[in-house]
Amino acid sequence: MKILIIEDNIPDMELIREFLEDYRAHAYNVVHVERLSTAIPYLSGSGIDIILSDLGLPDSQGIETLRTLKQRAGDIPIVVLTGLDNEMLGIEALKDGAQDYLVKGQMSGPSLARSLRYAIERNAIENDRKKMEMQVAKSLKEKEMLLKEIHHRVKNNMQIVSALLLLESQSLKDEGARTLFKESQNRIRSIALVHEQLYQSNNLNEIEYGGYLKKMVTPLFESFNADSKRISISIDVENTMITIEKAVPCSLIVNELLSNSIKHAFPQGRRGEIRIGFMLDKATNTYVLDYRDDGIGLPGEWAPEKSGTLGMKLIYGLTQQLSGTLRLERGKGFHVIITFSAAESKGVAA
Repeated sequence: MKILIIEDNIPDMELIREFLEDYRAHAYNVVHVERLSTAIPYLSGSGIDIILSDLGLPDSQGIETLRTLKQRAGDIPIVVLTGLDNEMLGIEALKDGAQDYLVKGQMSGPSLARSLRYAIERNAIENDRKKMEMQVAKSLKEKEMLLKEIHHRVKNNMQIVSALLLLESQSLKDEGARTLFKESQNRIRSIALVHEQLYQSNNLNEIEYGGYLKKMVTPLFESFNADSKRISISIDVENTMITIEKAVPCSLIVNELLSNSIKHAFPQGRRGEIRIGFMLDKATNTYVLDYRDDGIGLPGEWAPEKSGTLGMKLIYGLTQQLSGTLRLERGKGFHVIITFSAAESKGVAA
């Protein structure tokens, strides 16, 4: 065992040598220096196994001595020497990374040898732990990159499907059929955007929903050639995160609601406003989607669960998929409030 001893007090150094010579359970190769500056060249390429250092040296004092050693010594374990009247300094040194400390007036051959052995063993365990943590971090990073790539590819594949639907719709002469294709494109685009937000995010499980909705609105308006000056839209969502498991059905619901408003709520050039609110009610741990427009509204006896249109069937079915509730507010225009739990569902998300 090659020991670098940094000690400027010659009697203390002689006592340490005697302890090491008397306790022959290990063979020790001692390198002795009296200053920190003299010790530093030994800290690289000299095969030092352990450092035994006083903290009060001619060119360095107190805990700063240990900190300098830690910066230069790399993985070499350090045992600190302290006086009888300054044991608290030894405890502080442990907090700063020393493997052990020895009180000079209480030191013996066996205690010195035990401390050196303990310091090396503990240091080896810590180095192994650090290596394992690095391996785990590397593995997690690789899995994160893989998940990002999966989300990226899902988004790309959905865009391809959307493009195919567009090409197919261009060959159709029936306007109703073309509209159905367009609506399917919008549904696919809304899902693709969830995956796009995920692979661009640092969080691969959740997206910030306000940013998502703002990105979703513009292409939807463009797909129906809607005039954004005639139909204004406001989105009230502040820093609300939602998991992919809940984001996809919720986004499809918003897509259907928006499509319905753009197509039917403002006929004959009528001006109007669409408002979307989304929040997490922390008291009940539920998401609240508050959607409204000030258009022509719905028939008095209309009920979403009994509607014959595909869009409304989707809204109702997706609300049930989220184990949520849908409440229609009667009054001017169209106003619906959908609530669903923010808690994670049991089992694996589809």
